[in-house]
Amino acid sequence: MKPLLYNIPLTRIRQTDAGEERVELKVMIDSQKIFFPVDADVDDGGLIEESRPGGRARRLELSHVVSYRSPHGGGRLDHAEADWKVVTAPRLRPAIRRVTIDEMHGDISAVAGALYADGHYTSAVFEAFRTVETRVKQLSGVEQSGKKLMSQVFGGTTPRLDITTTTGQNAVDEREGFNQLFMGAAQGLRNPRGHETPSLDTAEEALEYLAIASMLMRRLDRAEERLNNS
Repeated sequence: MKPLLYNIPLTRIRQTDAGEERVELKVMIDSQKIFFPVDADVDDGGLIEESRPGGRARRLELSHVVSYRSPHGGGRLDHAEADWKVVTAPRLRPAIRRVTIDEMHGDISAVAGALYADGHYTSAVFEAFRTVETRVKQLSGVEQSGKKLMSQVFGGTTPRLDITTTTGQNAVDEREGFNQLFMGAAQGLRNPRGHETPSLDTAEEALEYLAIASMLMRRLDRAEERLNNS
């Protein structure tokens, strides 16, 4: 594996109505991932051009673009990262439409809005719950996934993340209930949509599932606020 390289200038390339848009970015890159500034406008399938010795250049296609939060940063995003692969004769992609879903949690709207608007309902649901899972990992520091992650984070008498809004016995019941909700969402909603599954959801069903993801993200907001104030 080649070492991590710091402050390498790469160029983001995107096709717009006015022609090819080129924006230089300062990044870090290793043999598997590129690490971007938090405000870099990059997305899955995006193209990056890397200058090579001798004036040559190669183009890289991005996948699995994820933004990461600091558990104690007040919700501040620290950076974005993506997997990459070299592509030959790539076709430039148009800019992705930025679509929001009214009243949904901002993080869910950001990852699922355009997919839902374009009729990719199952993909929208998958991305929403993948975002929930990623945030649970970031806030808790637990390196598990799916149901096992949720059980370790929200189970037991002293869960790693406290999402409650009540006190006393009500809080005990609330913790147990949300432990089941997080586990059920991971096992019953995210997992079946993460294995090249054909479209499972109607527009109505997907919107209902996205509302569940939004609710869980708002509880994670509460948990993060408690972490920051502890």
